[in-house]
Amino acid sequence: IISGLMALYYGGVKAGMRYDALLHSVFLGFAFSMIFGHAPIILPSVLRINIRYSSLFYVPLVLLHLSLFLRVGGDLSAWQDGRQWGAMLNALVLLLFIGNMVRSLHTDSGQPLLPRRKFAMAGYGLIVTGFLSGVVLVSTDLDEKLNGGVTGNNSTTQGERLYQTNCSACHGVDLQGITGLGKNLLESDFVASQNDAALHRFIVQGRPIWDVANTTGVEMPPRGGNPSLKDSEIDAIIAFIRAKSTP
Repeated sequence: IISGLMALYYGGVKAGMRYDALLHSVFLGFAFSMIFGHAPIILPSVLRINIRYSSLFYVPLVLLHLSLFLRVGGDLSAWQDGRQWGAMLNALVLLLFIGNMVRSLHTDSGQPLLPRRKFAMAGYGLIVTGFLSGVVLVSTDLDEKLNGGVTGNNSTTQGERLYQTNCSACHGVDLQGITGLGKNLLESDFVASQNDAALHRFIVQGRPIWDVANTTGVEMPPRGGNPSLKDSEIDAIIAFIRAKSTP
């Protein structure tokens, strides 16, 4: 339902954070919710294994939706810290679900297949390690924003927010590109050779896969895949890119 509403509201987005939000809503919000909810019933029948039901099965399900709230909310609001925390929790929830399933395996005689104490220690260690890794990741990103972030007029600040929402999924949150998706904008000869008006036209028109000038094999969708992106917002994105690429 959420992904459908976003698709109706934002239109045919093909890239950017809104597209990321759509994907997470469908594949994690719907698909994995179904897996988490039905696996304790389906797996014993399909794999011929004994899984003893436990109320702990609700824990990954609740945490999954919490992680999705952070991830999707971060995508839609360009809140990078929320996206990172959400991504970290997404991974931890999947590990927790798998661990909980293994923990619930029992022999035909009803005995736990694995020693509970050793399994618990390994599981807790994994969760703590993942949590601390997330803290380091988010803290590092926050420190970079506080000490080396973008400064300048309101247009540049607005451009950063719009860039993160519409462009970062392909060109990276740091404008340094993502292999197989978008090019590095900080060191782009094309960006440097175009004036603002020409760059504006390029973003509006996009670059299809069949264009001879397309060297990535990936479509650059018109208006970054967001048909509702205004001309003034495109200008703000260009101002942000210029500010970041200026030595």
